[in-house]
Order: sequence, then structure tokens, then C-alpha cells
Amino acid sequence: MRWLIGIEPSLTSAEAMALAQEDVCDLLETLGWGWVPTDPARLRWVLWLQPGLDWDAYERMRAGVVNIARTLTSWDIRAHALAPLGQGDVPRLLTVGAREGAEELGDLRDRLTSAAAWGSTSQSVGRPWRPVLRLGRVQRRRGASDAAGLFSPFAGVDFGRTTVQELVVWRQSREGDRVAEDIVERIALG
Repeated sequence: MRWLIGIEPSLTSAEAMALAQEDVCDLLETLGWGWVPTDPARLRWVLWLQPGLDWDAYERMRAGVVNIARTLTSWDIRAHALAPLGQGDVPRLLTVGAREGAEELGDLRDRLTSAAAWGSTSQSVGRPWRPVLRLGRVQRRRGASDAAGLFSPFAGVDFGRTTVQELVVWRQSREGDRVAEDIVERIALG
């Protein structure tokens, strides 16, 4: 079982991201690349995740998460620009960054990680965390064109504003080859 705490984008932002997923798919297919978009229901700013956590362990941590949420007031996240993540000119993931609200997201992530004594595994060791929303996975195929500058047309895209008013807790479990996901709860800020 895996647990995630994060923030869902506004409906307007999610719709803009879904349109971008279609545009990226069309672009990548013409160049011989593959594209696996993130399910629109799973578009979110992930602040904390922990695999191998059972229900009792989450319940012990929950009070800390609720106390953190009570100390927060709403703020805005402005999502912008597609950014490829990977090595060199071979992108693996396509993400959306935060132009506004990134500092607040980072502070909240730090507080959530502190509330869970074992820390967060949502980050590769040695890399600084930055708030991104995963739009999809890029797959290079044999004979695909070079990816240098491929996503530059999307550099200035504005995906709209999300007013953060709650934290969302998801629980994921594997059922055969399928990953099942439930929203466990929504914790209001303030």
C-alpha cells in the first residue's frame, strides 16, 4: 500500500493540462516518440508519499497532518510551462511547474515530512525537491527524431490558477497488474 498527500489542480487548470496532453501526444507521434499521459484523475501536486504504510501507521500520523492543515490559510498556485525531466536530450517525464505558490508548496512539504518521523520517499536522494505535476511519461522509440527543443513551443503555456483550500490523502494498492486508488480524506485548511 502506498499513501500520498497532495493538492488537486482546479478544474480550469486540469482541463488546460488535458488539452496539452493531447497536443503533446500529436507532436510526439509525428516524431516517432511514444507518450503515456497521466490519467486526468491523477493530476496533482504530490507533496508527500510513503510506500509500505498500513492503516494504523497512517492513523498515528494523521493528527500531525490535520494540525498542519489547521495552521494554513489558502493560497494560489499558478501552473505554467511544460518541462521535460530526464538525462540530456532524452526526456522521460513531462511535468508542469509552479510559477506562483512554489515556496508555499515547499514549506508545506517540509512540514509534512517532519510530521512523518520516517520522512518522505517522493524524491530521489541528492536532488532538491521542486513542485511539479507529472503530465505524462515520454517513451523513445527506435528511429525517433532528436528531442532537443522539442517542448519549446510549450515553454510559455499558462495552465491557470488553483486556490489551495484542502489537502487530499490518497491510498494506492496493487491489484494484479492494476493500481487501485482511493481518496481517503480531504482535510480543509484553516
